[in-house]
Amino acid sequence: MSKMTRIPCPKCGGRAFDISKIPKERIDVALKCPRCHNIVTIECSSDFKIKRTTSCK
Repeated sequence: MSKMTRIPCPKCGGRAFDISKIPKERIDVALKCPRCHNIVTIECSSDFKIKRTTSCK
């Protein structure tokens, strides 16, 4: 079983989602945070640089 990485919400800092493997190419994940209910976009890349990109309500 692979280790899950917790990804925080850029707006509230709470747990937005878990990811088991970050792909080699850059991806943008857009979702509604289960904690603060804001629509956020999180950019992920293979070198584990996870940064906040957009948050709005």
